[in-house]
Amino acid sequence: MAKVNRNDKCPCGSGKKYKNCCGASTKVNEPLINGQLNLLHHRLVTHGLSKYNKSVDTFISQYENQPFQDDAQIMSVYNTGLTIWMFNKPILSQKRSLFDIYTANQFQAIIVPARTLYNKWKEQEPSVYEIVTVSDHKEFIVVKDLRDEQTYKVFYLATDNYIEGSLIIGSLIPYANYYGFLYSTIKLFEHDYLEVKQLLIQFDESKTDNFPELLAEILQQGMEINQNKQSSHDEVAQLFADSLTEKNIEDAIILKGIKAWKKYCAQVNPIIKNTRTYACALEYYVQKVLLDNDGITQDQLAKEYDVSKNTVSTNYRKIYNELK
Repeated sequence: MAKVNRNDKCPCGSGKKYKNCCGASTKVNEPLINGQLNLLHHRLVTHGLSKYNKSVDTFISQYENQPFQDDAQIMSVYNTGLTIWMFNKPILSQKRSLFDIYTANQFQAIIVPARTLYNKWKEQEPSVYEIVTVSDHKEFIVVKDLRDEQTYKVFYLATDNYIEGSLIIGSLIPYANYYGFLYSTIKLFEHDYLEVKQLLIQFDESKTDNFPELLAEILQQGMEINQNKQSSHDEVAQLFADSLTEKNIEDAIILKGIKAWKKYCAQVNPIIKNTRTYACALEYYVQKVLLDNDGITQDQLAKEYDVSKNTVSTNYRKIYNELK
């Protein structure tokens, strides 16, 4: 076979010069490759979900019978997860996936290195990742797959908010020199690493394509976390109210204190390990700010609640700074 010159038309039939297609250097052409992959991703997600929305909805509806189906917010998150998982599933006629459609329709204008990477996208499945690091300028993050502990460099989208140590659900897709997430991600800011990892192990042992069930279990965990948090928030308010009632503080002041606490919880949604430390801090806030009582001290209240003065001081500052 005769050697192809760099300026000749590429023998693959794309119509492009060989140097801009199959003869392209991956390193030199990273911006071109990633630009074409971004275009493919945009068409796959935006055009694909719009044009085939009925097929997508029909496919997703098979999995909507969940314990939380009456909770619109959780169901919205659940459907996002199903959509991430759905892209390489045979939801269209002739058992084709959205990837199959956009492979056939878009490849003529795509250079070979980009085609090669795009073909790998079809093999990807969602997993759970830990955010290991976020770069100083928020250009990239490093994530670790909870399944195999492998780490990946991922492009940081300006619209996302990643927190080191938190977990996310997503489907990683390769680009030239980094990875991206397909379509979207689900952020699990409060889930326990070991509990989620154990769930992954249990589901992987079943050797079936059971992502919907795994996703539902993870979201159920999140609902239980929120329920436990709500219970602890209520307990703080009750401890605070009991203490002020014993001191014959007016009901109006107690209600103002509970209202301030609810506002703080709505804004911060704190995770509480010891309700007594927060109840004590809330009472100190009410005594100082609402009653202007300079005679009360943190040390005095800490002894009443049998908690650490330093912890009370820390929690008081949190409440005061958030509500001031």
